[in-house]
Amino acid sequence: MACFLVPLAEGVALTAAKPLLKKNGLSTRLGDLQKMLFGGSFLLGVEHVYHGEIVFYPPFLSAMNNPEDTAQMLHEMATVGTAMALCVTLVWAILCLVAKKRASNTQSEETKHRRRAKTILHVALGAAVMFGVDGAFALLS
Repeated sequence: MACFLVPLAEGVALTAAKPLLKKNGLSTRLGDLQKMLFGGSFLLGVEHVYHGEIVFYPPFLSAMNNPEDTAQMLHEMATVGTAMALCVTLVWAILCLVAKKRASNTQSEETKHRRRAKTILHVALGAAVMFGVDGAFALLS
């Protein structure tokens, strides 16, 4: 119902903390994580609009109309949303390790076309992880 809000909140928090992390030298590849979180959240939001879980009038989340549905929505955010955020962050960490290993093996200059393709790949990967987690929880329930 609103599980995509947890990775979105992580992306917003990361964006807010990025200047502080950059100041301390910890900002390597954070842009990739932001793309994965925001891209996946956007695509899941579109899917939720399609299924009528997000509406364009207040309270915007259809689950907010009924207190029973609100409790279910909060539970889904705590379980599915947290799992999505953790999985996307874990996949990003693995990508960082692989990229670091590859960078030590070969030094190549990235072209503009290649950077654009990587951006699309990061958004698609973030969405795929989120949809996968959402689907896994749907099968389990």
